[in-house]
Amino acid sequence: IGLEKYDHDGLLRTFVMERTLWNQELGKKCMNLLLNYARDQGLKRLYLVTTVTQPFFTELGFVPIDLKELPSSLLETEPVKNSGVKSQIYVYYFVQ
Repeated sequence: IGLEKYDHDGLLRTFVMERTLWNQELGKKCMNLLLNYARDQGLKRLYLVTTVTQPFFTELGFVPIDLKELPSSLLETEPVKNSGVKSQIYVYYFVQ
């Protein structure tokens, strides 16, 4: 798992699990740990860029958004610049 912090915004760069260990419940547990960590770090929003629409992320509370809704600090990151037109952008809003 790779997470970058930009003030009160975070960018989830990577979320990789070995296929033999992957299952929906284990993935959710790992993501919930990450979300709790991000909240503890003072993040208000967590963004991710993916080349595939994943119901997995929406089930966790991520919402798809348009690229132009990203903060300018995130628009200049490599994952966003290299994402291509087919990528989906998701945001998770932390409830304060």
